[in-house]
Amino acid sequence: MSIQAPERLGPYRLVRKIGEGGMGVVHLGLDGEGREVAIKVLHPHVAADLKARDRLTREVETMRRVRSPHVAEVIDAELVGGQPYVVTRFAPGRTLEDTVLSESALEARQVIKLAQGLCQALVAIHAADVIHRDFKPSNVMLVDGAPLVIDFGIAHLVNATRLTQTGMFVGTPGYLAPEIIRDSDITQAADVHALASTVFFAATGAPPFGTGTFEAVCFNIMEGRAQIDKAPAWLRGWLGRALQVDPAARPGAQELLRMARALDPSVTTFNEASFDGPTGTKRMGNGTRVMESYSDLLPPVEYAKPAAPPPRPREKRPPEKPPPYVPAPISARPPHPDQRVAGYPAPQPTAPSQVRPYTPPPAPRQHTPPAERKRYLFGAQFTGLLLLVTLVALTVMMPVMVGAIAVALALVLRLGEYLFGDLVKRRQMRGSSAADPWLAVVGTPWALVKSTLVTAVHVPVSYTHLRAPET
Repeated sequence: MSIQAPERLGPYRLVRKIGEGGMGVVHLGLDGEGREVAIKVLHPHVAADLKARDRLTREVETMRRVRSPHVAEVIDAELVGGQPYVVTRFAPGRTLEDTVLSESALEARQVIKLAQGLCQALVAIHAADVIHRDFKPSNVMLVDGAPLVIDFGIAHLVNATRLTQTGMFVGTPGYLAPEIIRDSDITQAADVHALASTVFFAATGAPPFGTGTFEAVCFNIMEGRAQIDKAPAWLRGWLGRALQVDPAARPGAQELLRMARALDPSVTTFNEASFDGPTGTKRMGNGTRVMESYSDLLPPVEYAKPAAPPPRPREKRPPEKPPPYVPAPISARPPHPDQRVAGYPAPQPTAPSQVRPYTPPPAPRQHTPPAERKRYLFGAQFTGLLLLVTLVALTVMMPVMVGAIAVALALVLRLGEYLFGDLVKRRQMRGSSAADPWLAVVGTPWALVKSTLVTAVHVPVSYTHLRAPET
């Protein structure tokens, strides 16, 4: 259900809301010439992260260099104002996720077209030295059967391994690479893993690492437990290479595209293919070898085996007699400490004058007797009573000054309670954040107003209670 939003955002007019994610809300908009564009407005909690906004500014400049028919290029961006947004090309159609869930898994030819298009998009993205980090079915549009990567470069502004201020995990767990979950170094190999997971969903209608709790899915990803046997047989070898747990073992974007162009469902319809390592070939279940590189077009060549050199005749030598056994001389000195194999070192002789007298251990510390504890308790109570009497005397002697000090102290304490109490609650729910000092500064005026109102209510009540005995 679309939500009408007849508003303007800069030079663009917002027509309706077409989607929403963890980073922002996507609207269909019109530019000054009436052309349709997709405008993504960042959520307030994302816009408040100054580090994320600075990083987005640098990323947008890089993303504008990406040129591919399978990538929704960035047209415009406004990241300085109070409502940051990014404008991309609008593609009419449905996402891959909506298509598969509403209809069924794609056919073999459609899966190959999807895999090749996504690989071409990934080659262009990585050529611009950018990592997408959020390949998933909901970020791929199908336009006339061809894929178009959307939401490019936006989803990785906040670290995908921590909770945001709203408690939402950035990135869909079923399509994250293991290194993202482990919070280790993230490279372009993470996009290869996510792209393969997206193609698996298109071919089977289910995520590759199963469904269930968040922890169970993440565990399957980190352990490499992809359900590749549910994919078509001709696609399993391609998926197995791209879904490796070790990022270094995955192919690059160019290699993945070359492997996608070699996919053929008619070759291994009933025989599972397995890649023979770096040779770039596949071997069928019946032993048939399938072409995976241009070197397979050459006819096989059998090279002549080099002749083995003739064995050299061994020279006969008379048997040598072993030397006679000579026992080692017995040393009068004891062995060195480092020559002992095990056990405690031998005790050294001690002269009677060197023997130390036995010293008994110190007596255990005795507890404070009850009489002393009562005396300490009485002293503390007496001190508190003396302070109370002093405060009452000062109040009687200088009621106006003491009352003003009490009112100011109550105002300051309430202000601190409102500011730091809210900060502690936020940190207990979502952890510390770089935006906490800014939130404290922004919330100071409201906390001061609340403290003033509450103090203004409590002071007359206290005064009424104090005046009651006189009446």
